[in-house]
Amino acid sequence: MINSTINKTIEEAQTMMKDQKIDGWLLYDYRGMNPILWDTIGHISHVTRPCWFWIPQQGSPEIISSYVDQNRFEHLEFHTNFWVSRHEMIDILKKILKNSKKLAMEYSPLVSLPRISKVDAGTIELIKSLGVEVISSADIVQFSTQRWDEKDLNSHLKAADLANSAKKSGKKNGFKTTIYNKKKITSLKMGGLLAVNKGSLDEPTFTIMEWKPKKPKNKKPIILIGK
Repeated sequence: MINSTINKTIEEAQTMMKDQKIDGWLLYDYRGMNPILWDTIGHISHVTRPCWFWIPQQGSPEIISSYVDQNRFEHLEFHTNFWVSRHEMIDILKKILKNSKKLAMEYSPLVSLPRISKVDAGTIELIKSLGVEVISSADIVQFSTQRWDEKDLNSHLKAADLANSAKKSGKKNGFKTTIYNKKKITSLKMGGLLAVNKGSLDEPTFTIMEWKPKKPKNKKPIILIGK
């Protein structure tokens, strides 16, 4: 059974292609050169020959695979075209692409986006020789696999607003809240926090929450540390 993640990616890609007037997205891989294909359909081990995944602007996707790897893709339940020789593989590509004028592949002009530049020049030349214009799939990949859903957005917003939430909670519940900004964190030489923050677009904060009851039962303070 095709899982919901693959279906969602296909639907998003087709929406993007319809809007941009792109006839299809052709993903190609040989021995792991294009991880974007496997990110799209899920990892499949021991695929030893060139394989293709065709997502048309409209209609059902198709797989092009060698007979040697014929059992590897069965669980996806997409129509699979098998080939034995290179000549047969090209004939299948011609048939599938016969009504296409413009398609997207993992190609980046002048390697301006190395992350998307996964398909070798010879394969791009092969597809162009079939009379098809090849453009970069960068926008499709971004639109169909990298956008935040509501859950992702809420998670990000909670992280960004954590310090303010702690401050509001302190006022409401009677404990002291101290918040350090990036300048203060830097002055205190909190290198570990600053190093982790390099992977974020948001500036770091460090929050200290203190509750000091008038008649404490314990002689030593209890300290909780989290991140």
